[in-house]
Amino acid sequence: YVIPSATRNLKDFSSTRSPRNDNVWVTLKVYDILGREVATLVDELKQPGTYFSQFTILNSSPRSMQGRAGQLPSGLYFYTLKAGNFSGTKKMVYLK
Repeated sequence: YVIPSATRNLKDFSSTRSPRNDNVWVTLKVYDILGREVATLVDELKQPGTYFSQFTILNSSPRSMQGRAGQLPSGLYFYTLKAGNFSGTKKMVYLK
């Protein structure tokens, strides 16, 4: 499979290939430094291929921010991509 990738931050996830063409469940989530979920960008069944997803700070609505949507502080965030048996986590820095 080619692992789905985002235009900016997921491009460093490497591609893996399988001889089968089965659909897999894909989740892409963003977490703050304390491990609280900030956003779920993807949570659905996908066919093998390349996908793009964009995390927009202004449109996020994190549960941990308690109603202060769009007010994520500058800092270190992590995003985790799970696709079938693949799981990878990378970090990103948000600066206001």
